Amino acid sequence: MLLASLSFAFMGGFAKIVSRHLTGVEVTFFRNIFGVLIIGLSIYNFPLKQKGGRPLLLLFRGIMGFLALLSYFYIIAYMPLGEVVTYIKHRRYLLLYLHIYFLERG
Repeated sequence: MLLASLSFAFMGGFAKIVSRHLTGVEVTFFRNIFGVLIIGLSIYNFPLKQKGGRPLLLLFRGIMGFLALLSYFYIIAYMPLGEVVTYIKHRRYLLLYLHIYFLERG
């Protein structure tokens, strides 16, 4: 858990540094390239043994993940890093209050 937190901190710091020279889309692309390489090597070494079920749902999940990462790197580029991390850590509370507000009105 400590290693994961440290990795995300480094990722945020490096994204802030390279955002001076690259756009948010390019930062997202290069971050995803490393992920694809790691997952590709893992699948090559340990082949999958399961059958797929819902390809459209998997495609939707991939697109939503890409958009979330794109928006994350976009706000890192244009806001101070401390504020971004604070907003990201508190988003679940904001969503909780929005759900309560909208579900009670319905």
